Amino acid sequence: MALSPVEKEAERQLAHHYVCLVGHVDRVPLRPGDNVGGLGIRVVVTKDPKNAHRVDDQRSAFHPIRTWCAVNAGPKPKAEKLAEHLATLLGLHSDEARHTWRNIDPDFDMHFIDLLIGQAAESSGVDILDEHEHVKRRTALARKLMRKGLR
Repeated sequence: MALSPVEKEAERQLAHHYVCLVGHVDRVPLRPGDNVGGLGIRVVVTKDPKNAHRVDDQRSAFHPIRTWCAVNAGPKPKAEKLAEHLATLLGLHSDEARHTWRNIDPDFDMHFIDLLIGQAAESSGVDILDEHEHVKRRTALARKLMRKGLR
């Protein structure tokens, strides 16, 4: 469903940011003869979670990148705070790789990433917004803008 001009303006003013976990689709060999490999991941803060992985995905056709998960954390300062706490928690289950990348331990099950995100949200004091809450906030702001005369 397309947004009306008022809803687009409300969306722009809300300026919600997403905390995304992007990484390789499968484990990648770290050196010749490596049978276990590494699963490279990193935490990204973005306004567009659908494209969070695209910059990195263009670097190698042999090792595609995907977005493992994305959560709406509200304004950018809150999203950055959540990302910092998530990166700290991921540090307990990973080793440093290049730059902002982490190499997830082979025994870590990515199905448990939701639990880590919940723990990071709790420790950072940031509320994660579901789609219903996001739409509710956008609608409330759109109504307020309409009362002010924006069409």
